[in-house]
Amino acid sequence: MIDIQFFRWVIFFIIFCPLFTFSQTGSNYWGSDFGTKAQLLNGAVIAGVDDNSSVFYNPAAIGVGAENGLTFSVLSPQRRIVRTNSVQVGNQRLTDFEFLPNIFVYAFSPFKNKKTSFAITLFSKNEVDFSLKHNYIQSLADGNFYNGSVTFDNVIRNRWAGVGVSHEIHPNVRIGLTQFITLFTQEQLLGVNSNIFSDLDSSVPLSFIHEQVQINRNKRFGAISKLGFLFQTGIGEIGLNFTSPLLYSLSTEGTYQYNRTELNSSGEISQTGGTDTNAPTVKFQTPFSLGVGIKTPLNDKQTLYISSEYFAGISAYEAIKGSDNSLPFTTYDQARTVLNLAVGYESKISDTFTLLAGFKTDFSQLRADDLNLSNEFSISKFQWDLYHLTLGGQWIF
Repeated sequence: MIDIQFFRWVIFFIIFCPLFTFSQTGSNYWGSDFGTKAQLLNGAVIAGVDDNSSVFYNPAAIGVGAENGLTFSVLSPQRRIVRTNSVQVGNQRLTDFEFLPNIFVYAFSPFKNKKTSFAITLFSKNEVDFSLKHNYIQSLADGNFYNGSVTFDNVIRNRWAGVGVSHEIHPNVRIGLTQFITLFTQEQLLGVNSNIFSDLDSSVPLSFIHEQVQINRNKRFGAISKLGFLFQTGIGEIGLNFTSPLLYSLSTEGTYQYNRTELNSSGEISQTGGTDTNAPTVKFQTPFSLGVGIKTPLNDKQTLYISSEYFAGISAYEAIKGSDNSLPFTTYDQARTVLNLAVGYESKISDTFTLLAGFKTDFSQLRADDLNLSNEFSISKFQWDLYHLTLGGQWIF
């Protein structure tokens, strides 16, 4: 059997407001959802997932509700509107239109009793191309003017492949495990320009500081495991999952470059910086997480979904440390604990149409006072707490 989700869930319309998936800034965990129904319910499917995206959300649900065979979830459009209120980029309204991440799953049950089911999956966890520039002008007490700008580019490619298995250990209890192999690359450029002018029409600054940091990190064949449980109860389904931290990585590599040019008030220019194209120390860390969800029917046509996930914190660690001691910094990374909540609503309007809506929090793993280390740099992230709202429908024919 081949089940292509774009044709099965033929038409759906999604509204995201006021903040959607800017996990591509690198500081939010719940940016992407996989599978049409999970996307419309905003990922509130740790319990109640009834398609093959269970291999990601709760492997205990593999083979529950979904038919075996090949599943594609493709061509899922999103309109994204983000309003920022940040000291880093000020108040901006960012919009774009793109397609949500896709997922491929092949599910099968090799045994006649179907108590044990397997799934193989490929999907893109993050596909990010994020770029912004913010300019800032302020008059100074001495009559001069400060003109500053921040340029930030962040490109992330995070691809996952996995094999999952679930087993019914009791008529009302299932357990499942998915083993993922991940490949991660990140290219990041941060430029900060600070200029002092005698007046706004002048093209020649009295003084300036121009800094640019470029960081590249690559991780190949890292391993992450996800364990899931599913319970059938009198009030509905209860789901639990545990996602391991990054267990190991067979290959890591990284480079960084730093340049600083300064013109002081005496007219003297100084330059510092350098490049390390083969940094000997490149590390990646991801947190473990614990998730819980419930799916409970409100009546014969309406269903409520609630999910929550706790992400552990990560202490500051050296992400990239170069071999050239003349470079004036080491690059650090870290993460705070995060607790997110998602609520989904499903209403069966007719035999062919179902209305779905969802809301979820997507709190940042970083705060403004983190990694405030002297003469050091951090992997650049925005401290944005996001709130996702979705509304859509499924037509089956």
